[in-house]
Formats: sequence, structure tokens, C-alpha cells
Amino acid sequence: MFRLTSWSICLALIFRSTVLFAAPDAGSVAARKAVIYSLSKALLCQRSDGISLAGNNKSDSTLKKAGASIVFGDDDIYNNFTYSFAEPLLIEENNIYNVQQNVGEGGAVLLAEAKGDMITLVKNLGAQPTNEDEWLGMENVLFVKPVKSSNSQVDDTESYDGEIVIGQSPEQKQSGRFIYGCIQKMEF
Repeated sequence: MFRLTSWSICLALIFRSTVLFAAPDAGSVAARKAVIYSLSKALLCQRSDGISLAGNNKSDSTLKKAGASIVFGDDDIYNNFTYSFAEPLLIEENNIYNVQQNVGEGGAVLLAEAKGDMITLVKNLGAQPTNEDEWLGMENVLFVKPVKSSNSQVDDTESYDGEIVIGQSPEQKQSGRFIYGCIQKMEF
């Protein structure tokens, strides 16, 4: 016969809280760290290992382990993905909730929706205000920083021009969110 005592209630509460608040497994922690590292570079037009970019089995698996849900674009020709994190990633002192990745004829776009201090990010990056509201098809762009980065997978001698863009729609402004990321124009 089981007797309900204060000791058994205490054990039940401890066990229940352990089950409800169990620490994430080591694989998901490692995946989050890998995605944060890779994405922090890619969003600033720096070469990364590509683990934060959807579109292949290895990176898709790592993104999912890191807590991302990936929505694949319905276009067979272009690489279009949106991925969201239920628990945001902390990058550049901003919480990253969503990432949009588009690769098409005009270039590559990797933008994150972040919540944090947009002006501090602008100052830290040295981005400058722009008079153009649209940048390579992206609306509500407020600041731009041109960057020179390595694009060669073989060596570091080939370079391209990319731009870090930072912007905010009226809806994002109300919620304290903004976008930032890398736009790379493709030259043929």
C-alpha cells in the first residue's frame, strides 16, 4: 500500500520537474553552437563552413538538431528556404528567430530576423544609411555596409563584393525586430 507523505510528494515534484525541465541533449547543444558560429559569419558576408545554410542533408540535419523548422521553397530552379527557431539563437547580441535564404539569377540573399538593438549593430559594423528603400529586391533597407570577402572554395585569391544590409519594416519596428544579413550580387 502506497502512503502519501510529504517525502513522497517532494520526490514526485522533484522527479516531475526533472522530466519537464530536462537539459537538452549534447547533440542539440553542439548543433546550436555550430549553427550560431556558421550563421554569425554568413550573415556578415564572411566565409563559413555552410552548416547554417539549408539545402543539403548534412546542414539540414544540423539545423533541425539545433531546433530549426525548415520550409523549403517550391521552386525547383532556385535555392529558397526559410527556417525558424522556436528558441532563438543569440548572435551579435541579438536574438535570431528566422532566417531567409534565397539564391537566384541576381544573387544570393541571407537575412535574419532579429530582436535586439539595431542601432548598436549598425554602429558596430560601421554601416551607413542608404537613401534607397530597396536593395536587390529587399524592401525596408535602412543601412548598408559594402564588404570584400573570399568566395573561392579552392583558395583565397578570388574575391567578390557583398553587402551587409540592415533594415526594419513598420511592423518589425513595433515589435522591436529588424532584419540584417548578406546580399551578394552575382555577375555573369
